[in-house]
Amino acid sequence: MEITDSINYAKRIQTSILPDFSKVIETFKDAFILFRPRDIVSGDFYWFDKFSDDKFMLVCADSTGHGVPGAFMSMIGSTLLRDIVSRQRVSKPSQILKMLDNQIFSTLNQNLELGVSNDGMDMVICEISIKTRHVRFASAMRPVIIVLDGEPFYIKGNRSSIGGESVIEKFFDDQEYYLNEGDTIYLFSDGLPISSAERKERK
Repeated sequence: MEITDSINYAKRIQTSILPDFSKVIETFKDAFILFRPRDIVSGDFYWFDKFSDDKFMLVCADSTGHGVPGAFMSMIGSTLLRDIVSRQRVSKPSQILKMLDNQIFSTLNQNLELGVSNDGMDMVICEISIKTRHVRFASAMRPVIIVLDGEPFYIKGNRSSIGGESVIEKFFDDQEYYLNEGDTIYLFSDGLPISSAERKERK
């Protein structure tokens, strides 16, 4: 019972760190978030911030592990994102992923005598220009679904996660689109499976 009480309190802390959804609704009136942790606290998390009068940053992430371990990773990810985007003023998605990858690897492997950490996260970072409807995103292992003129397209992400034990050079690139009125973007973790029958890859 005491352990459950502690985890429930941890949920309150994690929830307080998640950004206020009303900030998204102010800009995107039809936006929604489906967030249902499996184990009280979650390794999945979302993050967003208005970068300027014209730019809005959206992040959907899936940390390694579930429950308490995943929640620790989500809090690390949220904190580092806030530093990179809000304090250092970086808005290019691929650059954010690269910086985040370096910082998570460095943060989790400071005490190498304990062994190299294999923890990290899969993530999509999306930059939206409100005035021009220009969308630029970069992805680490997570796909994106974009509905253009009513037609859904399943867009694969780069095949490297953020963090982890690998020290090989990782590559993250940006993909760019212009949206029309009524077009939609879906960012999701593997907690929301998409069947192969529903996928249509955009070449």
